[in-house]
Amino acid sequence: MAKRKKTGGRQPGSKNKKTLAKKEELEKLFHENGGFKKLFNTIEAIEEPKDKASALVKVMKFFMAEQKAVEHKGDNALGTIVVNFDSTSTMPPITSENDMFDDD
Repeated sequence: MAKRKKTGGRQPGSKNKKTLAKKEELEKLFHENGGFKKLFNTIEAIEEPKDKASALVKVMKFFMAEQKAVEHKGDNALGTIVVNFDSTSTMPPITSENDMFDDD
């Protein structure tokens, strides 16, 4: 017996309406409560350096593509190291803490 083609349902790549609505509500609440400026001011106010770094790393995961493992190829005789980073993102990496803040 031949399989019948599936009909109906969401188009491939379309978003779930309930998930999209929840995300939009969270974004609205985030911006109504100070948005990024308040978030980074709150992180900046953390006194313990270890806790501040941990918070920044957790927040950065939402802004940067996660990097793949670093491949190390070296020539110990010459003391040279070649390091390659692979990423799935076209966004340039953040190279300093200042790149994370919007001056607007």
